[in-house]
Amino acid sequence: MQLLLVVGTGIDDVAIKEKLAAAGIITETANIGWPRVATGIAFPEDKRSEAIEILGLKDNKFFESATDKENIKVLIYGCNVEACNWSGGDPAKFADVAREILLPVVMQTIVISVPHNRIQPVVNDGKVHIFIWSSPDGRSGITMPRKMWGLPIDNRGYAFAPSGTGETIFDDNGWAAAEIVGDMNIFIHHDVCHYGSENELKIFACICQEAAFALQRRVLLPREIKSPAQKILEDSKAAYEKICSRRFNPDPDDLQETIEKNELVILEAQQTIAKAVRENEGCKKKLKNPPEAPEEETKKFSAEFDKLCNVEGVESIRVLPGIVMVFTEPIIMEFHSVKYLIGRFRIDILLDDYNFGEIHCYNLDRAVGQWFHPNIKENKKPCFGNLSHRLGNLIGKFEIAVAIHLVIQYLKYSSPKGWEHDITNWPIVEGNVAANYANYARGAVRQLINSM
Repeated sequence: MQLLLVVGTGIDDVAIKEKLAAAGIITETANIGWPRVATGIAFPEDKRSEAIEILGLKDNKFFESATDKENIKVLIYGCNVEACNWSGGDPAKFADVAREILLPVVMQTIVISVPHNRIQPVVNDGKVHIFIWSSPDGRSGITMPRKMWGLPIDNRGYAFAPSGTGETIFDDNGWAAAEIVGDMNIFIHHDVCHYGSENELKIFACICQEAAFALQRRVLLPREIKSPAQKILEDSKAAYEKICSRRFNPDPDDLQETIEKNELVILEAQQTIAKAVRENEGCKKKLKNPPEAPEEETKKFSAEFDKLCNVEGVESIRVLPGIVMVFTEPIIMEFHSVKYLIGRFRIDILLDDYNFGEIHCYNLDRAVGQWFHPNIKENKKPCFGNLSHRLGNLIGKFEIAVAIHLVIQYLKYSSPKGWEHDITNWPIVEGNVAANYANYARGAVRQLINSM
């Protein structure tokens, strides 16, 4: 028997349950884990009209969504998807995609707008906001790849880079497609709705799907039913091996694009002919006979990942295409015999073709204004001084564990001579570090870290 589930109304109301029973409507309290974790009243589908009237919801518009229980559909009400300040293809089609993928997860009104190559402040009004071709900071100017999630990008204008203030959504090749900032603001970095084409709708759907997964993991799922840490670690290990092995399996489209770009270089810049021709010949050979990653190389990357997991100060690891994200334990710095709690960090090592070797450090819960660290300002790459050359060599050899160890040491022991912000702005550590730290950690960020 097909059941319909209503969440948030009548679960603990004895009078409503008695009215339902008197009307001959058999109900049960049911739990679902997808599209979001929820508990509600379930009743037979053929009793929908009577049950909704007794529940006092007859004036609502309902949307149905499948759940992880074959015989239960959830009824979503009190929210919808709106499009405003639009510029591009048919907004109704993009609203339909968000309604199908995101609405069942967030169960809050979703507003889609197009700032159209302008920055947009974060909005925290109880709604989910999707901003297309925008960012909370910075400006566009990033050259886009040919494809995202294997789909051609129909409008390859310039895109925004991630602001570094939220959780980045990557495509399957490590391109930063969007960023979740604040409570529920989704910034899509390029003009994904320019034509309203089938490819653009599919790319928008992929972004919505990744955002739905991230929002579930970050704020909607109770800790006790989150994916096991070991499963996340295994997935990250496989992704790490894939990233490191990618040089043995180059993407034919990327190779072809490199060939085309270099042919222009050969024509326009005489002084770079030798380098461009040499690179072209190598790409052409790989295009004809792509080498495969030998088994010993895969074993080496697997062993390197195990080393990374055991680096002192590493709390958890998340690997996505093109990026290794390392979450640290609380960073504590000592100055004049006083210990200061700087906070937990996320260290990103970028391994995509566009930004290979870049390192970013984000303070997850103890940023002081625009400062992540006495020597790291928001939206600025860390200056590692004489460590830079060493870190570059290590990342180039995929010796990520040693590189992360050095970055953690830098965060803990960088010289006061290089500090640009007064360390006394951070709290002093007293007594038990773990207990002290709990006073400062933000709940949502801790949930995100623990879920990885």
